[in-house]
Amino acid sequence: MKILFLNLPYKFEISRASRWPEKTKSGTQYYPYWLCYAAGVCMDRGYEVELVDCIAKKMTTEQTVQLVKDSAPDYVMGELTTSTVMHDYEVLTEIKQANPDVKILVGGTHATVLSDQVLKECPAIDVVARQEYDFTLDEIMKNWNDLSVVRGITYRGAEGEIVHQ
Repeated sequence: MKILFLNLPYKFEISRASRWPEKTKSGTQYYPYWLCYAAGVCMDRGYEVELVDCIAKKMTTEQTVQLVKDSAPDYVMGELTTSTVMHDYEVLTEIKQANPDVKILVGGTHATVLSDQVLKECPAIDVVARQEYDFTLDEIMKNWNDLSVVRGITYRGAEGEIVHQ
C-alpha cells in the first residue's frame, strides 16, 4: 500500500503549517512538518511512503497531477489551509479526475474545523482526518472497508451522508 504525502502546490511560496501561511520576514520557508510526522509514522508502520513538497519544488498543478499519475499511490494525503483552500480544492479535483481510483485524504486546521464544509465543497476528498492525524492515518489504512471504527475522521457514508467518528 502506497501513500503519497503532498504539500499541495500554490501560486507563491508559503509555509502551510505556520500560524500565518507565508514565508517569514527573513525569507524562511518551513517544511510541512505535520505531513512529515505522519509520513514517518506511516513508514514505521510498514507503508510505502513518498513525501513531496510541491511548494518548495515550485510545482504547478499540472506537474502535481502528473506526479500522482507517475507515482501511482493508493492514497494521497494533503493539508488544507483557509487561505489556500479554494486552490487546494482545484488541485485535488484535478488529481481525482486524472486518477479516479486514488483515495484522497486531507488534514490541517481548516479541514479539522470545517470538515463538513470541506466534504461538501470538494467531492474529490474522501476522508478528513481531524486534529493531529499522524496516527489516525494508520487506522484509516487498516480499516478502509469499515471507517466507522476509526475515530477522529469525517467521511462520506454509503448513502453519501457525512459521517463524524
